[in-house]
Amino acid sequence: MEQVRQQEQLDNINNLTYDIKSILAVTKKKIRYFGRAIYKDKCIMCMIVSSLLAIIIIVVLAMTGNDNDKFTGVPKDTITEETGWE
Repeated sequence: MEQVRQQEQLDNINNLTYDIKSILAVTKKKIRYFGRAIYKDKCIMCMIVSSLLAIIIIVVLAMTGNDNDKFTGVPKDTITEETGWE
């Protein structure tokens, strides 16, 4: 009798261990998925912030008048004479 009860306990422990292993496998897959998603989100956020900073810098340079031929190599007077833009 005692031996049968102990065997049942061992079987229950074995089943529980199998369940835990399968749960851990699923959890590992989910953690990998979320890790990749977070990495992609960080890359996208860095690209957005970099683009916004570049736009802000360009606007500030244009507003202060410091953009004369530093980036294009063409003096501002030449551009306004040919296109009529100011």
